[in-house]
Amino acid sequence: MDAIADSRTGELAESQHRSFRAHVEAEQIRLIYRQLPFAVVGAIVGAFVTFFVVRNTVDQDAGVAWLLGVIISYSGVLVLYRSYRGSSSTDRRKPIWGTRLAVIGWLAASSWGAASFWLYNPNSAMNILLLSTFLLVGAAAILVTTVSYRPLFYSAFALLIPLLVVLLMEPDNLRLAMAIGVATFSAVLLFQHRHSHQVLENALTLRFENHALAEQLALQREQALEASQAKSRFLAVASHDLRQPLHAQQLFLSRLQQQFSNKRELDPELCGELCEKLSASIASLTEVFGSLLDFSRFESGEVAIHKAGFSARDLLLELQSEYALRAESEGLRFSVYAIDASVYTDRALLSRALRNLLENALRYTVQGGVLLGSRRRGDFLSVEVWDTGKGFGESDTEAIFKQFHQLEPSAGVDEGLGLGLAVVRQVAQLLELPLQVRSIPDRGSLFALRIPMARHPVVPSHTQSYCLSHGQGVKDVRILLIEDNQDAQLAMQELLQSWGYEVLCAKHGPDLDLMLDELKTVNLLILADYRLGDVETGAASIAWLRKLLSPTIPAAFVTADDSPELHAAARELSCPVLRKPLDAGKLRSVLRYLEAQLMEVEDAAQSAGCLPSSPS
Repeated sequence: MDAIADSRTGELAESQHRSFRAHVEAEQIRLIYRQLPFAVVGAIVGAFVTFFVVRNTVDQDAGVAWLLGVIISYSGVLVLYRSYRGSSSTDRRKPIWGTRLAVIGWLAASSWGAASFWLYNPNSAMNILLLSTFLLVGAAAILVTTVSYRPLFYSAFALLIPLLVVLLMEPDNLRLAMAIGVATFSAVLLFQHRHSHQVLENALTLRFENHALAEQLALQREQALEASQAKSRFLAVASHDLRQPLHAQQLFLSRLQQQFSNKRELDPELCGELCEKLSASIASLTEVFGSLLDFSRFESGEVAIHKAGFSARDLLLELQSEYALRAESEGLRFSVYAIDASVYTDRALLSRALRNLLENALRYTVQGGVLLGSRRRGDFLSVEVWDTGKGFGESDTEAIFKQFHQLEPSAGVDEGLGLGLAVVRQVAQLLELPLQVRSIPDRGSLFALRIPMARHPVVPSHTQSYCLSHGQGVKDVRILLIEDNQDAQLAMQELLQSWGYEVLCAKHGPDLDLMLDELKTVNLLILADYRLGDVETGAASIAWLRKLLSPTIPAAFVTADDSPELHAAARELSCPVLRKPLDAGKLRSVLRYLEAQLMEVEDAAQSAGCLPSSPS
């Protein structure tokens, strides 16, 4: 992971360097073009002055021809300048403008350098001195005007090299001294240009880095302001949505206490109605807590990704067993079409996203039903949630994924907190899963996640389907409840006993040592909290019991913990996770799932002749 992070950091730094470099080059080209009119005028005026000074020592026709060549070549530079000025600001940033200028600049400088051949008189010392002086001044002028753009600076040697050639063709003391002077001047010129060019380039780079830093600081300030506003909005919404069900619960409890305080006026029907409302209020509060926990995990960036291959069919059937009873109680059809397919992603996060989609579909579907299905799409598996709910318009497609945003709820529909779909998008982005959304107002909606297929197939477990087709359950099931909180342990024990289970309770490891003999039963299930005090964990207890008793003991976590360690332990031990505060319906679904595992173990044992067949 560190190597990947370092690689990404290096790639980002390299990308920033290339960006700064492109800005610097564009600015260098802009600076050189800005000086072109002055350079052209200076070159043409200098050509006239040079011809005028040496006219008496050279052939007049040759001098005029050279002068016309200089004027024509530098006119080409002016044409390029006008073309550059007439282009768009975006077009001017292209490197091709620098290449064009370098080519035409070299041609123009070469026309000036041709003076060494057209205006040179080897028999006149004055001609040699004057011509050398003008050419050296021209090279110095090129140095001054081309500091910002190195390719054009080298055109100065188009003036100096021809002069060196003619001076060394007939070397006498004067010409040799002049040649040495020209060579020395060329070296100094080159050194000075490199230094000046580096200083300018560093200054431009620093300028753009400062500009980028200022933009980044402005962006961070804007993000911090948005985060602060979002936090304020979050606290306001959360405070409201937490207070509402608590307020309702307090009123329902007060009404119940009033009923039980006067047994003569006790109304069983009213008490039942109040209990139902109290249960609904608690469920609403539980959902708000779950949404807040999910939101805080994603916002804090503390979500660990654990990708692996697994059976998508198993996951979809697990969701079927979890939501079937709820859909039925709300008068909705709930169908699952799960093909045998293995996918590669984080199972826990994908499960969270699909649960949020199902919660959203059931919330906004008043009549009709919900379909959870999967189908192959090339190298991907499309997992889709269809509903016949109220739907939404295309203009709301982006808005529904915003935090705390909700469409206008239907009559009798609980509004919720408005974080479910925001979490779905966060999961999709985190796992790099394409998210597809389609909806027709008053007809229904489709949400689909496209998940990459696993390279190697994973054999699916048929526990869920077995459970649904063998609804009779397992007789004489004994549940070991490992819970260190006394109130939570007592409440869970009473609920499980009311459902007909025999319950054994333990708080930590030493309690388990004392009840090993009681645990030696075939039909044993384990429900364990993950955190047992400061040191112990339910995962260690489950692993220890499976080692001592049987490696196939079905188990599940019932916990308020949401750490990466919990999810890793759940994957390693193949244990479902139920989060506190716990919904009784979900607990029933998980118990059915664990009982189905017991039935598979019994069937396997009977087939192997290890257990007697049940009497008919």
